[in-house]
Amino acid sequence: MGRGYNEIVEAFSGQSLTQGGVTRFSKEFPLGEGWTRMLLRFNLTVVIGTGAGVVAEAIQKFVKAVTLKTDRGELLCNSVPGRALYRWDQLKSGTPALSESVAAGSATYRLILPIWFADPLAKVPFDTVLDTARYSSINLELQVGDINDLYSAPGTATVTSTVDCFIERGRGAVPKKVRPAFYVEYGARVPVDPNSVSEILLERAANLAYKRLMIGTASSPTEGTPFSGTNSDAVLSTVTLEHDGGFPYNRVIWSLLTNQNKQDYSLETALVGTALFDHVRQDGSLNSAMYSGDKSRLSLKWANGGSMPNPAQVSLAYEAVRPLV
Repeated sequence: MGRGYNEIVEAFSGQSLTQGGVTRFSKEFPLGEGWTRMLLRFNLTVVIGTGAGVVAEAIQKFVKAVTLKTDRGELLCNSVPGRALYRWDQLKSGTPALSESVAAGSATYRLILPIWFADPLAKVPFDTVLDTARYSSINLELQVGDINDLYSAPGTATVTSTVDCFIERGRGAVPKKVRPAFYVEYGARVPVDPNSVSEILLERAANLAYKRLMIGTASSPTEGTPFSGTNSDAVLSTVTLEHDGGFPYNRVIWSLLTNQNKQDYSLETALVGTALFDHVRQDGSLNSAMYSGDKSRLSLKWANGGSMPNPAQVSLAYEAVRPLV
């Protein structure tokens, strides 16, 4: 925590994942220090057989949901798709993490998913550092897919997968002067088809404030699966964030927003099918997060693009904070 004692330590390595199911971890985590990041590396070993038709960003789609919670009931990651977590890290880091392209060949393909607790974009990054001295256990649940997530025509191809987990932390107890009062929560709302729905409602709660909202647009999605399909900028023409107090973002042109995001977050290129509403970017303060508890309605709305595909999908992920109890 700024004392020259930061370190990266192994929690576990080479742990097998249940294909098409959920694998849980808890006892493996060393507790007591302040975590700034969790680094997950997924290793997919493919034996190709007759598999063909590689799916775009397949390795990210393979990670269906990441859930991370404490024994105090705090949901740090609330069933977040791997593709959304990958985008969160890219926006915070300004460059993409490792995400190897799956090919129609036998090999091991790897994906790194960092989960940020401290916020590198914040004025005080450690406002949401995860002080694990507060907990008796932390539980990680990883839901992954199967060979059908990698190839459109899998044939006789097979895949096995493992995961490695490392923790970036400060050595020793979190100093009193930087102990957090809030924890970060990442989550995703149920996606919708914009051909029939034009709004996504956000959760409102007395203990919930939104730092950032990430919109994902795609063609050819898997119905009901957030951030699935092929990323597309043709889905929406404008986006609006509305609540009873006004319009924080009012009919913002999609291409303007994605290109402004590129500049704001020092990205190499604008992200296709991804746009961000950032309530804390200007001053980097949690005080600027959008409080939801005083609002009777809070929703994302949009106007469809003139050449919107059918089917299409709009997904919404969020980065929020809640006070520690």
